[in-house]
Amino acid sequence: MTFLPTLRSTSIPFAWRTLLLASAFFLVLVFNADHVRGQTPPDDPPPSDDHGDGTDSAIPISLDSLVDGVIDPADDIDYFTFDLSEQSGTTDVWIYTAGALDTIGELRDSDDELIVSNDDTVLGVLTNFSIRAVLEPGIYFVTVGSWDQRYVGGYTLFFEEVTTNPSNSIDTPTELMLYTPTPGILDTRREAHYFLFDFPQHTYLSVLA
Repeated sequence: MTFLPTLRSTSIPFAWRTLLLASAFFLVLVFNADHVRGQTPPDDPPPSDDHGDGTDSAIPISLDSLVDGVIDPADDIDYFTFDLSEQSGTTDVWIYTAGALDTIGELRDSDDELIVSNDDTVLGVLTNFSIRAVLEPGIYFVTVGSWDQRYVGGYTLFFEEVTTNPSNSIDTPTELMLYTPTPGILDTRREAHYFLFDFPQHTYLSVLA
């Protein structure tokens, strides 16, 4: 009589199955971690500086215009340029900033040599800068930076031509408007300008010159 061999179950015990599954899961995690480490991380986003940082990349501006800018990082310097070459004579310009950022400004010639710098106040607040200059025909640069390179933030740069002076007669004074700077220039030691302001209610007023 022929006997068939007895077939035994080859199933793996539950404890061993659990150990094998855990080991496989661990190997998958290790492989994925190595794969991620091997990837090249993306570059950091560039700073939010929307203007050139030197004479070669200076942003052109024109008389009686304004432009918004951002200083970021704190040691950022924004360059602007304007061309007065076609002017027939000298041009009286006023360059200033407004905004929450405490700025410092410089007016520079075509060789990037400093003419004048300023970090004084306009509009009655202790921030921003104001530069007034009478310039010969030529190319010039304006730089805007953060005072003492301490802060970041936005600003608005104004570039205006001063075409008229305030009145020098008390009979026809120049009217002042709140929060609007009024430029002027005194040509002689005895010259005086006269202004008029009218307030409909009690108002605390600070006049700076």
